[in-house]
Amino acid sequence: MNKDQKNEKDEIVTLAIHSFGEAQILKTMLESEGIPVQLANVNLIQPVVSAGVRVRINKKDLPHALSIIEQSHFSESAIADEKRAGAMKEESYVLIPVDFETMTEKICDMGIRYAARHKMSIVILHAHYNPFYPAPMFVGDVNTIPVADEVILRKTLEEVQGKMDTLKRQISEKMKSGALPKVEMKMMIRDGAPEEVIKGYSHRHRPNLIVMGSRSKEKKDADLIGSVAAEIMDSNRAPVLVVPEESHISDFSDAKEVAVATSFEQSDLVLFERYIQLFGHLNPRFHLFNISTNDRQWDEIQLNAIREYFKKQYPTRQIEVNMLDAGDFGTALDIFTTREKIDLIVVNTYKRNFLRKLIFPSKARRMLFYADTPLLVMPH
Repeated sequence: MNKDQKNEKDEIVTLAIHSFGEAQILKTMLESEGIPVQLANVNLIQPVVSAGVRVRINKKDLPHALSIIEQSHFSESAIADEKRAGAMKEESYVLIPVDFETMTEKICDMGIRYAARHKMSIVILHAHYNPFYPAPMFVGDVNTIPVADEVILRKTLEEVQGKMDTLKRQISEKMKSGALPKVEMKMMIRDGAPEEVIKGYSHRHRPNLIVMGSRSKEKKDADLIGSVAAEIMDSNRAPVLVVPEESHISDFSDAKEVAVATSFEQSDLVLFERYIQLFGHLNPRFHLFNISTNDRQWDEIQLNAIREYFKKQYPTRQIEVNMLDAGDFGTALDIFTTREKIDLIVVNTYKRNFLRKLIFPSKARRMLFYADTPLLVMPH
């Protein structure tokens, strides 16, 4: 065995991030097929929005593991949940998941301004993850936790509640002073891995919009499987606005130059119409651009047809059609957004199975990783 083969055999990769219960189910399922699995808490020190339980396996076992997941009821149950969620009606509120970090104030302000403009309420949701005992310990019929750890957990919960109270007070003061418009507000703390809590709540009570924060491009992991924002974008049936740390806009009305990612297909035309319905009160300049950067050239006849379609359908809108440079997607996107001074990128996403999400990142995930521009993801 050569050195490279040995390194691949020993290399451990993260297959997925789930709540403890789901991680345990996946672990049992894979180990029954002869695949060793490690479970690791994402953050043992502080419960933050990126917390959860990592399901880790040897890199050499990845193809086998993906095959098992694809053929199992593990993914089918998730699909069933999606179908049930799809039957639920949208509710008139904006969901704002928070972690009390640097992005919290910015995303709350944006969500509140949007809600006020559309006469909606807001729900500020914090997922509190218990990193010490994600599952109860039983002695006979008695549920027990060591006293020392119980004290730590109680203190942690008190700290989380204190942060939520502080946030509520700060927002209320802004509303009272006129810095923010007044809207009906609900503050909630739920136990569990953030992505599971957010998905679960938004599936039961589908919001008009979800507003989330993300880290800068330099701080994002190359592997987006574990990104909470990415998981919510790919699984949710409500529009999701992801605001990066570097964003200079604090309201949708600040977005004067809006880029719309497209493959110039029928589904993308529907996406554009839905965006117009959501933000019809704004009149930015739109820049439609291609998601692919391969060497295939769109001929002038096709581009002219697209321009004519939008000119006829939206005569009062400023709409341009742009082509990204061929080559590396990240570089091409960066050049485009800088040159056109893009304030917001709009992209659609599709429901896809676990394997396709892992091997072929969606347009939305690619945007999330490469862009330091606010990203509005419209579910298909």
